[in-house]
Amino acid sequence: MKLTDQPVRNDANAVREIEGVAFILEPDTGMLHSFNSVGCRIWELIDGTRTVEAIVAVVSDEFEVDHHAALDDALSFLGELQEKGIVRV
Repeated sequence: MKLTDQPVRNDANAVREIEGVAFILEPDTGMLHSFNSVGCRIWELIDGTRTVEAIVAVVSDEFEVDHHAALDDALSFLGELQEKGIVRV
């Protein structure tokens, strides 16, 4: 995934947020995924209009994390979501 990509959610998945944790169910596979507070915030920011770079900037600022560390973690997380078909670019 590139910094200029604008990821979008796969709307086929069922999503629930409970006490700051996001749960995503893939109906085709029955797989259930859960995200911590940072993953949940990234999920909220995935709207098809924000670039990966913009998402990283928000996460870095809100969680007071070094930009490069936030970038590495976000790219890894988004890459996993893309591999699983939970998001697309």
